[in-house]
Amino acid sequence: MAIFSHSRPSQSSVFVFQGGEVAVVETLPCPLPPVRYKGKVWIRIGARRAVATEHEEAILIQRRVSSALTFDALPNLEASLRLYDLKSDCPTHAGLILLADNPMHFLPGAYVQFVRYAGPDEASDVIAEKRATGDLRTLLQTLDLLTEVNTRAWPVEVSSLREIIRYDYPRVALREFLVNAVMHRNYQSTAPIRWLWFTDHIRIASPGGLWGEARAENFPDQVAYRNPVLAEAIRALGYANRFGMGVARAARALQMNGNPPARFAFDPGAVDVYLKPSVHDK
Repeated sequence: MAIFSHSRPSQSSVFVFQGGEVAVVETLPCPLPPVRYKGKVWIRIGARRAVATEHEEAILIQRRVSSALTFDALPNLEASLRLYDLKSDCPTHAGLILLADNPMHFLPGAYVQFVRYAGPDEASDVIAEKRATGDLRTLLQTLDLLTEVNTRAWPVEVSSLREIIRYDYPRVALREFLVNAVMHRNYQSTAPIRWLWFTDHIRIASPGGLWGEARAENFPDQVAYRNPVLAEAIRALGYANRFGMGVARAARALQMNGNPPARFAFDPGAVDVYLKPSVHDK
């Protein structure tokens, strides 16, 4: 019969003999003594089992202090970077999006659909179409490549000795809005992010409305993350320098390039960004 409590589980075994069964229960010591049971500290030294004296209790307290680990030495059960669920023994959704060769196999909407049109609306002829897929790094690299290929750049003379480069759409702004869409979209939706390029504007449509404390009236000052694990992964990959600053960086790039400010449309199921080309567009 155990007469003291413990914080570690007991180990038990059952042995079967001809005369019957015998249960053996091994009570493991507590890693952080002393342990009190009904206000008393019980100890066992050899065959002796008794209430600890003040001196013996002080020894147990010293043992607790010496064996206690500092915070940075404690095991972190989330050391998998939250990409793998240790309790369920399977990858998390963030793990699949970040590392799986084909996240769409598990999350059908986890891609970006790029379409470039020859006119001002979706009834116009399609010039180019591309589906950006794959693990998170591959998807973001594909978006960078599509931005490079589709934006136009030309020199503008500032003085007789100096020129600056103008773009129809600044690449920094496109990159920020696309990364934001990938970071904040609702991955439970089977709809992809849609990147539609028309002759007179661009539309980036992201499944999932504003999240948490973010509202139309406080956007973009109030930041809330639907996918905080992905947000941290995107920052670690170098696609975001400071959290919550993407829209501000994009706005500054648009202004410096001579583009009108971005226009946003919000509803419970989507966030849309509309961009107009530079007023200096050739």
